[in-house]
Amino acid sequence: MTDQGSVLYEIENLPENLLPEVLEHVRQLKLSGALDRSPTAIAGEQVLAKDWMLKEEDDAWRDL
Repeated sequence: MTDQGSVLYEIENLPENLLPEVLEHVRQLKLSGALDRSPTAIAGEQVLAKDWMLKEEDDAWRDL
């Protein structure tokens, strides 16, 4: 069975009251771009975040 088939099977067998939560999660994944991002891009964020979170970085971009 494919991943898509497995997901559909699980959704079809999920209690009805949980479907809104699943729908919201799927929409959040789509909005966050997680479906389009490569593992390299995701890993790169962790490394670059060290620089992004510096006060000096905030100061450099403040006037833009």
